[in-house]
Amino acid sequence: MEHKNFDKFFKIWSEKTITLVYQGLFCEQCEKVTNEIKKGKIVVTAGWHESFIAHHSMFGYLSKRKELRKMLDAMAFNNLRPDLTFFIDIPVKEVCKRMCIRGNNFFDQQGAEYYAAIDQYYRKICKEERWVAIDGMSTVKKINTIILNKVLIAIQPK
Repeated sequence: MEHKNFDKFFKIWSEKTITLVYQGLFCEQCEKVTNEIKKGKIVVTAGWHESFIAHHSMFGYLSKRKELRKMLDAMAFNNLRPDLTFFIDIPVKEVCKRMCIRGNNFFDQQGAEYYAAIDQYYRKICKEERWVAIDGMSTVKKINTIILNKVLIAIQPK
C-alpha cells in the first residue's frame, strides 16, 4: 500500500487515527480483490495483512490489545488470505540502507531495532505459514524468475 499521499498526515494525526485510516484502505483493497476473485481472476498484490500484523503485534496502541487487533484485521481483510506468499529475505543492515535511500515517510525513518523486530516476526511467520523465502540479495532478474516460476506452478489446474 502506497504511503506517499499520507506522509504529511503522519506528522499531525494520532497513531490511532493513522491505524484506522490504513485499516479502511486495507478494507477497500480487500473488497476490490474479492470482486476480482469472484470474476475468476488471479490477483497479485504487493502486500496483504502481514504488514499490519507485524507492526501492530510489536509496536504501538494495538501491540497490547490482541483481540482488538484481530477484530480490526478480520474487519479489513474478511479472513481472506493469499494462496502464495513470498518473503524477500534481506539482512536488516541492507533494509536500513534501502529504506534511507527510498524516501522520507514514517517507515523509512525507523531504525535498525524496528527492522530487526519486524524481520524476526516475518521469519517466524514465514516458517509457520510456509511462505516461499527468496534471497533478497539476488539480482532483480533472478528474484523475478523465482517468483514467476512459483506463481506459474501455483496457478496450474489441479
